[in-house]
Amino acid sequence: MAICVGTPMIIAGIIWGLANFLFLLIGRKTTGRVASERVNAGERDAPTYSPIVEFQDGNGRLVKVTAKLGFSRGFGVLPRVGSAVRVVYAPWNPSRARIANFQNLFLVPFIFTALGVFIVIYDYKSFLLAADWLAGLFGY
Repeated sequence: MAICVGTPMIIAGIIWGLANFLFLLIGRKTTGRVASERVNAGERDAPTYSPIVEFQDGNGRLVKVTAKLGFSRGFGVLPRVGSAVRVVYAPWNPSRARIANFQNLFLVPFIFTALGVFIVIYDYKSFLLAADWLAGLFGY
């Protein structure tokens, strides 16, 4: 029955990754600067930090966006305040922007897909083991 969970996860991860890839292809690229960071503090969890990036769109307007994905300091991929980052944004809506790196565009879809594949393979192996056990039980 885990295949009912794993397969939708694989499909969702692939669609999500493709949508981000298309966004990367059709979006405008520019260089932004990490202006500050938002602290996402959980009650029991260690805080995560989401960079707040400023960049100028094609019309010269200053746009400020907060990354949707936050990381802990120990994860090692958090850009420092003041550092330059590559940004991709939707030309029709510059506030729809992302830091153009693997972690912000493809990490979550990759994890979704990989976890779905693991669940499907594990479920298939379990099915084979159960079928083999039943065959042995009934002398087949």
